[in-house]
Amino acid sequence: MQSLALGYRRFSTTAFSLAVVMAMNSPVSAVTIAVPADFATIGQALVAASDGDRVEVAAGIYSPSTNGESFPITVTNDVRLVGTGWGSSILDAEQTATTVVFDALLGGGIEGFTITGGFSPDRGGGIQVRRGNPELANNLVWNNGAKLSGSGINLQGTSTAWVHHNVVWENYDTDLAHIGDPHGMQYRDSSAGICEHNVVGRTDSNGLFYQESSEPTIRHNVFYQNGIPGVRGRGICAFGTNNAVVAHNLFFDNAIASMVLPGTIDVDAQGANDFSSTDGIYGNLDGDPLFRDTVAFDFALAPMSAAIDAGDPLLPLDPDGTVADVGAFYFNQNATAAEGLPDVVVRAVDNFPNPFNPSTNIRYEVSQATHVRLQVVDLRGRHVVDLVDQRVGAGSHHTRWSGIDERGESVASGVYLARVMAGGEQRVAAMVLVR
Repeated sequence: MQSLALGYRRFSTTAFSLAVVMAMNSPVSAVTIAVPADFATIGQALVAASDGDRVEVAAGIYSPSTNGESFPITVTNDVRLVGTGWGSSILDAEQTATTVVFDALLGGGIEGFTITGGFSPDRGGGIQVRRGNPELANNLVWNNGAKLSGSGINLQGTSTAWVHHNVVWENYDTDLAHIGDPHGMQYRDSSAGICEHNVVGRTDSNGLFYQESSEPTIRHNVFYQNGIPGVRGRGICAFGTNNAVVAHNLFFDNAIASMVLPGTIDVDAQGANDFSSTDGIYGNLDGDPLFRDTVAFDFALAPMSAAIDAGDPLLPLDPDGTVADVGAFYFNQNATAAEGLPDVVVRAVDNFPNPFNPSTNIRYEVSQATHVRLQVVDLRGRHVVDLVDQRVGAGSHHTRWSGIDERGESVASGVYLARVMAGGEQRVAAMVLVR
C-alpha cells in the first residue's frame, strides 16, 4: 500500500470505553463505542450501535487481512464513524467490496478516515449512499474502483448527503472498455444535498457527474486533472436538471474540458457560466490551485493559488475573515512573516516502502527549524522506539526504521505508527511490517 500523509487532524491514542446510561421510563442515551477497545472490528461495533451513537476508531489499518474486517462496512442507522485522520485510521477493503455503504433513513456520517481499496462491479467503490442524509467530512477517498457509477462516491435514490472537506483522489474505472464510465463522484436518481469544499482529482473519467433528476448544490470545490488525456474526462458532467447549482468551483487541467453541458457541449468555466441565464451555473473559474504537494497528499494551498478568495462572497467567510477559499483547506491570510510561525509546522509524514520488510524509509517535513521527536508506537499507543529527538532545519528529512525496538529486538509483524511531534503538533503514518 502506498503511504499516506495525515491531514490536519491531531492524533490521540485516548481509548474510549463503552458506557450505556439508562433511566427508567426514558430513552437510552447516545453512547460512544471504541474500536478496537470495545469491539475488534467496526462491523461488530455497528451491530451494537443504536441511533445517535458514535463509533470512534483508533489509528490503524482495518482490512480483511489485518483485523478480519468485513466489507462493505454498512451503516444502517443514525451512527457516526469517527477516525483519527488521514493516514492514521485507514479502511482498506482490499478489492473485496465497496468500502462503506450508508443505508439509513436518518443521518449518521463518517469523518477522519482514509477510505481505500474499494471495488464494486456496480456502484460506489469507495462510498455508496443509498438513502438518508449522512455527513461525509474530512476523509481521503483514494484508489477505489467501480464499473458502472461513482468510483469514489456514489449517491443515489433520494439521498441528501452533506459532502464536505474531502479529497476524492485517483479513483478508477474497473473496466475501461465498458460504457458504464464511473465518475469520481456521481449523483443519480433524485439525489440532492450539498457538495462543498472538496478536491476531486485524477479519476479515470469526469470528476463529478450529476444526471437524471438529481439536484445537488456543488460549490467551492476543486476539480483537478480528471480524465484520461485524449480519451475522456472533464471536471463536471452536468446532465441533471436546471435546479442543480454549480457555483464558484475551480477547474484545472482536466483532460477534455472543465465541464460538459447537455447536448455534449464542452466548455471552460466561463463558458459554463455564460451558457444560460436560467440555470444554476455561475461564478466558476479556471486556474491552478497550487496544491503544496500532491505526491505527499498535501492539498493545502500555496500563496498565489487561484483558489484563494474564489468562493461566494455572500456565503460564510473563512476563519481568517476573508472570502471563502475553494477546496478542502483554506489559506490563512493572517499568518504573516512578522508573526514568526506558519499555521502548520509539521507538514507531512509518510514512509516507503509500505508494507515493508526488513526496513522502511520514513520521510517527514517541517516548515521551520524546530525540535522534532519521531517515535514509533504500536496501535495501542505503546512506545516502541525513538528514532529522532533533536532540532532540525526546515524542509524534508528522512530516517530509516528496520523493525527494531528500543531494546534492539525485532518486533513482530503488524501495524505500527510513525509519530512526528513538533511545535505542539502531531502527525502520524501507519506502517505495515510483514515478516
